[in-house]
Amino acid sequence: MTAGVTHAFVDQLGQRAQQAEELRRLPAATVAELIESGFFDLLRPAHRLVKVSDIYAGTAPGALLHDAAVYRWPLIPALALVAAMPALGAAERVTEIFAERLGERVLTYEGATQKDKPAAQARLAEARVRLRALHGLLADTTGRIDQTLAAGNRVPRPVRADARLAAAHIVRESRAVIAGLLEASGASAHFLSSPLQRAKRDVDVLSGHVVFDYDVSRELAGALAIGLKVAPTAMV
Repeated sequence: MTAGVTHAFVDQLGQRAQQAEELRRLPAATVAELIESGFFDLLRPAHRLVKVSDIYAGTAPGALLHDAAVYRWPLIPALALVAAMPALGAAERVTEIFAERLGERVLTYEGATQKDKPAAQARLAEARVRLRALHGLLADTTGRIDQTLAAGNRVPRPVRADARLAAAHIVRESRAVIAGLLEASGASAHFLSSPLQRAKRDVDVLSGHVVFDYDVSRELAGALAIGLKVAPTAMV
């Protein structure tokens, strides 16, 4: 037991357990006593805490202990870009499946294969070029951050906001590519056995994550680009 955490203190906590159960939360008095006694400090020693601002900026303690630039990558751009990759990969796979099905799918009431339809060919070409553009955006975004870190500099907030927006854009475009191809894939593409509908549902759900909120991502990137202040807790 420490000076503040005595046997009497522990007994008192036990007596309040019923009250906590009834409230479905810790009573305010209990929380205050836990803080005053130093009990919380036992559960969260200082050497195991990292400031969110340092994690966001890429200046956490690990950045000082290791030479590799990866330890100085800012958190939000790193996580956002990594989390966007399943959406991009799904869009690429849907594009591949769509191309494969063109030669197999016979259009109902027409008797012709879909590969002979100029509109289907155009959809495929559009999807392919949009995906190539996303790869270019991804490479430019990661390269920009890598170059900044390689020079020994911190990644400024406007660059971090641009990276988050890039991730949100990748997800948004990937979702649009999938939706566009499914529009021309017929009702069978929505059977539960079809990987096309599974990819669409997965990316639709993934796009709902807060870090991919397109409006917020654009607002933050735009505001920082012209020197406006944003909340210190903003995810950039």
